[in-house]
Amino acid sequence: MKTIQIDPSTFDNPGEGAGALIGGYRIIRSLGQGGMGAVYEAEEIESGRRLALKVLRGGLHSPVARQRFRREGLLAASINHPNTVYVFGTDEIDGQPVIAMELVRGGTLQERVAQNGPMAVVDAVDAIFQVIAGLECAAASGMLHRDIKPSNCFVETDGTIKVGDFGLSISSSEGGEPKLTMTGSFLGTPAFSPPEQLRGDAFTIQGDIYAVGVTLYYLLTGRTPFEGGDLVRMLATVLERPASSPNEFRPGLPKGLCTAVLRCLEKQPAKRFKGYSELRNALLPFSSAAPCPAALSLRFLAGLIDWVLLFAGSTLMTLLLGRSWDVLFHAELHPSERLPIEVLSVAFSLLYYSALEGLWGASIGKWVCGLWVTGPARGLAGVPRALVRAFVSVGIPSLPNFLFLLLLLRPGDPPPSWIPGCGLAFLALLFLSARQRNGFAAVQDLVTRTRVVRRAAHQLRPELELVGARAVPSEDAAQFGPYQVLETLPPSGDAQWFLCLDKPLRRNAWIRKLPPGALPVAPALRNVARVGRLRWLAGRRSGEDCWDAYEAVPGRSFLELASQRQPWKRVRFLLLDLAEEMTAAAKEGSMPELLNLNRIWITADGRAKLLDFPAPRRDARLTQREGETTPLPGAGSGPQLFLNQVAVAALEGRPVAATDARPALVAIPLPLHAREFLSELQSGLSPDLLVDRLKPLLSRLGFVSRQRRLAVIAGCMALPLTFFVIGIAAVLFRPMLEWAFVTQGFSSAVELGQCLDQLAELNSSQESAAQPSVRGGTDATTERNRAREAFEIIIVSRFRQVITNPVTWTSVAGASIPPDRRAAAQGLLATRPPPTDLELKQATEVVEPYLKRQASGGPVTPLASKLVTQVYVSAWALLFVAIPSLIAAFTLRGGLVLRALDLTIVKNNGTPASRLRIFWRGAIAWSPALLLPALMAWWVPLFGVMSWKHAAATVLVVLLALVLVVWAALLPARGLQDRLAGTCLVPRG
Repeated sequence: MKTIQIDPSTFDNPGEGAGALIGGYRIIRSLGQGGMGAVYEAEEIESGRRLALKVLRGGLHSPVARQRFRREGLLAASINHPNTVYVFGTDEIDGQPVIAMELVRGGTLQERVAQNGPMAVVDAVDAIFQVIAGLECAAASGMLHRDIKPSNCFVETDGTIKVGDFGLSISSSEGGEPKLTMTGSFLGTPAFSPPEQLRGDAFTIQGDIYAVGVTLYYLLTGRTPFEGGDLVRMLATVLERPASSPNEFRPGLPKGLCTAVLRCLEKQPAKRFKGYSELRNALLPFSSAAPCPAALSLRFLAGLIDWVLLFAGSTLMTLLLGRSWDVLFHAELHPSERLPIEVLSVAFSLLYYSALEGLWGASIGKWVCGLWVTGPARGLAGVPRALVRAFVSVGIPSLPNFLFLLLLLRPGDPPPSWIPGCGLAFLALLFLSARQRNGFAAVQDLVTRTRVVRRAAHQLRPELELVGARAVPSEDAAQFGPYQVLETLPPSGDAQWFLCLDKPLRRNAWIRKLPPGALPVAPALRNVARVGRLRWLAGRRSGEDCWDAYEAVPGRSFLELASQRQPWKRVRFLLLDLAEEMTAAAKEGSMPELLNLNRIWITADGRAKLLDFPAPRRDARLTQREGETTPLPGAGSGPQLFLNQVAVAALEGRPVAATDARPALVAIPLPLHAREFLSELQSGLSPDLLVDRLKPLLSRLGFVSRQRRLAVIAGCMALPLTFFVIGIAAVLFRPMLEWAFVTQGFSSAVELGQCLDQLAELNSSQESAAQPSVRGGTDATTERNRAREAFEIIIVSRFRQVITNPVTWTSVAGASIPPDRRAAAQGLLATRPPPTDLELKQATEVVEPYLKRQASGGPVTPLASKLVTQVYVSAWALLFVAIPSLIAAFTLRGGLVLRALDLTIVKNNGTPASRLRIFWRGAIAWSPALLLPALMAWWVPLFGVMSWKHAAATVLVVLLALVLVVWAALLPARGLQDRLAGTCLVPRG
């Protein structure tokens, strides 16, 4: 046996060392040289499997280097993920440590950039996503890589990126260590190492995120952000100089992408991304997972929510500015008084949209509806672009109002009622350019090169919840080669299964023990390394010793998973995995002989693996189900029928035979696009066409989230709830302001307003409930005239200076007095002579009881009376929203809000619900709105004296309504109306 002596010169000639033997491996060619070892393509002589063999370099045979090399193999072997290089084993041959690894045939990312130049933005980000996935798995196992760089990111022939070379990895619980050896050599790559690693400080996950940022920088520009002529200069540059933007070396890169890269390269770890999930979200807009354009109906709903918030916000803001207090209490103002209010409202809207959409990516309405505003490079639009966008969408519809206020209104004329309609017409004109082919882009989108897209374009694969402790081998446990038995599993067919411990690598493996004389695993299956198949590790065929070892992937068998109904959001990923594997297997000739439900394994991260034999299981009862499913041949029409069988079994939660699996049997609520796809499974599409059909479905709405349910409630309750809140705020705000002005010595304007209110009521009502009760047998009309005369005298005599003082009408209390009553007060000063002392005394005797009554309150205080009245009015307003909604539910099969949110209503068995059932569901949902006005009319008088019991009953009604809304929002899947009507909400498209 010939042992190779590693020499750097061997890498100048790829054929150097070919045919040499290292233990049980035959060298094919050299692949490269890492920091600690030389890597060869080799063949495992016993199995014929091709793999990569890493051998410790000749000059690094110190005990520390050998320990580090063996530690690399153990750490890498503890990770099993599609985006990490798999380790088959570690060994020491003739005193030389070696690591046998998966052979990745496509080279590295460094070689790809060196050959083809900087990568396209989408390709670079997609590659980094795979690097992140591998590092995320390592971090979940408590491991930090510490040497991420393009040369350690290997490319498979199908484009899969795998992270390798864990030679510098440490546990996440370890601290830092000196990076310079006694000779001054550096273990690592300074250009890709974070400053804290160079200084020997504690290393955290932010250190690997820094290296990921440098790697992405290299993929985009073909260079690293820091370069130096020697090690000392390089170290100084990394430690002291801030990184230049990738835009400097490759103009035209998206600004948002450059911002994300530079955040990864921050000198302080705390300023970098907190984790891989945050980094992935920042890079997502620049990946190939292109977001779906937002439908116009969804944009309309988001705009409605934003309009409600803007109306409330601008109203509140105008309350803080002098004369603009008038807008809270009356709208028919002089044009010169309305113009500042309109300007302020538009300015507030511009600030709202430019700040939220420019900095955050979505206004509140868009956030509720799951929408996002993207810029030209699919990143954030930025404040300047968002400001122009807001000016087009808000300023243009406001032009008619401004023109009429400035040019066409005469003093004293109210604004024409058709001005708002004109503004809506202008707003509609902005959307005439919206077409499906341009992403439903409105004029403001085209002008600013922005788009409104759905934020839910990328959905993560659902993971499994696994429960179980790690088994420990007993002292007398059986052995299969290096594998020690941990647990004996139920037999499957003619094979016995064991869960074992791979002692050298300290990881689990499955042993499948076969009857004597069983054929060995086919050579083609020994080299299968696809994520959709179970990896073969080793095997033996020697007399009674007949077994094969496979990787033990945490998860559950499909039959165990399918014992309960699985949601479509999980099933679609399983179908895609199986379709992709069958497509690849058909091309390579490695299709399983039989396709059956008991030959599917679902991993803990939610991936489906196709097996060549019945899957191992812990539950012996599952063995009985194998006979309930009909196996299919692995060729011809089998794959299509098999996928359909998988879909029906998973969705219905029961095993079915392939010949009995029909889409019509899926009697559960599903998204409409999912039911349409299931009907296509039997149309004869090949697996590769099914892959193309399935991939777009991953970015479509797969389930009704709680956020979308909240959006349904918000869309239905937006208008009535807003008017209710504004009305209650106005009722509460005015007494508080009056109290504030009274305590500050400005009680005159408050009392003037109270007197004018009473005078107006005396003028308009035959008998006012709030009139002072001093009749004494006098005729009601005479008493009312006497009271009116008294109030006029008090107003003229006591409040003359208040009425003639301009400051009064710019105060809060003065602004709360409507213009007609303000004019009435000024008219009294002009027409009524000053009263005599006797007239003033008599008038005071009439008015004082009323003023004392206002201060002390009657059966219920005026404030509480107004609150009850406001609730009463809001209840009737809610009724006028409920009735059109019920009509729309019947005619449109669900209503406008559901259509805007891309939802529809189906029966419990998944079939479309009839109009009558949908109407019944709507009646249940709107029942509080239908009953509230009737109940309040029964116990609360709208006019007349209200008691405390009326107020208490009103509070209970409001609390009950809030409880119903919260209950509907918190129900995880189906609301009360769906449970009673036998319906369910599902995604439409």
